Amino acid sequence: MRYCLALISAPYIIEGPAGTGKTMCVCEAVLQTYLANPKLAKILVCAPSDAACDVLACRLLPLLPQKKLLRINWWSRKVASVQPALLSSSPMTSTGDLFVVPSEHDMQHASVIVCQCFAAEILTLLSRPPQWTHLFIDEASQAMEAEVLVPITKVSVAVV
Repeated sequence: MRYCLALISAPYIIEGPAGTGKTMCVCEAVLQTYLANPKLAKILVCAPSDAACDVLACRLLPLLPQKKLLRINWWSRKVASVQPALLSSSPMTSTGDLFVVPSEHDMQHASVIVCQCFAAEILTLLSRPPQWTHLFIDEASQAMEAEVLVPITKVSVAVV
């Protein structure tokens, strides 16, 4: 069942005990945000750990059109620790043994990028980083405050 979310510019906090569907709710919100404007949506989805990012990416991957999701991993992460389904959306060297910063082309064409909170900083190293329209942070209470501030500084805020 799909729910239409009101897209207003206010932060939302979803809280609840383990297993109550918080991550599922975040994934549905990401999907509805993308579907509301698929041509202009640039959604950054972050979490403090690779495990949490992988869960988000695995749930979003089958819901989005091909090549619209990019899963960015830190360069030193072992390739064998990534679920095979996510490897096609994770930029790697040509030999497939190391993860790399995505190309500007890949960044511009992806609508949803999933990465760890601290890794959001490397996305701005490109000469033309995307202008993010939306940010979702899952498991934010598991991160340090400074870690969560990194992706927050990457989102454009329209002043009216």
